[in-house]
Amino acid sequence: MWIRAAGLAEIPAGGSKIIVLKRMELAVFHTEEGYFCMDNFCPHAGGPLAEGYLQGCVVTCPWHNWSFDVRNGSLCHNAGVKVPVYACRVTEDAVEVDLPG
Repeated sequence: MWIRAAGLAEIPAGGSKIIVLKRMELAVFHTEEGYFCMDNFCPHAGGPLAEGYLQGCVVTCPWHNWSFDVRNGSLCHNAGVKVPVYACRVTEDAVEVDLPG
C-alpha cells in the first residue's frame, strides 16, 4: 500500500526526515542513490536513526555509533542485524512509502 510520506522539498539531498505512518515511526533518507525508508529505531538501544549522521547510503545512530545501510537495513559490521526497510518511490512532487496492509 503506497502512502505519501513527504514532499520532495521536505528532504534535501543528504538529509532525512522522521515521519509517522500507520502508527509507525519511520526515517526517510535522501541519498545520491535515491530515497530510502526504514524504522526510525536502532535495534541496539532505540536511538533515532533519522537524527543520525548520513554519509552516502550509511546512517550512523547518534546514540552509540551503530551504522546501517539505508538500502537494506543491515548493520554494517554484522549483516545478521537488520532494521526493517520499506520500498520508496518518487511521484511528481512527493516520496511515497510502501507499507504492509
